Amino acid sequence: MGWDLLISVILLITCVQTPFDLAFSAELDAKDEYVKFRYMIDFMFLLDIILNFNTAYLDEIHDIKDNRSDIACKYLKGWFWIDFLAILPFEEIIKLVTDTSGGSGGYNKLVRMSRLSKLYKLIKITRLIRLLKVLKSNS
Repeated sequence: MGWDLLISVILLITCVQTPFDLAFSAELDAKDEYVKFRYMIDFMFLLDIILNFNTAYLDEIHDIKDNRSDIACKYLKGWFWIDFLAILPFEEIIKLVTDTSGGSGGYNKLVRMSRLSKLYKLIKITRLIRLLKVLKSNS
């Protein structure tokens, strides 16, 4: 439960951070602390992926499923791909693949567009809503 709350707080931070990343990318990229902060958030989401592969769940009839292959299959069929796309470093991949010597106008647009992938994290906000429903029903 504590981990879910931490990830929920990080999701809320991402909700505020993503529009700033899109609007002020050049200025923010110049600040090493901000770049490190973004990588730290991505690392926390990577830890969340690893944890999700190792966390039991309740099935439809409320039986606890703790078989690792069942957990992995369920996660791979569900949230895994959204989580994975959210942490992919599209900006770094674009930097490696593109040649910036011919002008940076198109390159800058491409990097800014790649930041839209971070919006996948915002989809996970539904987890926060679900967690709040569980907390409300338990109290």
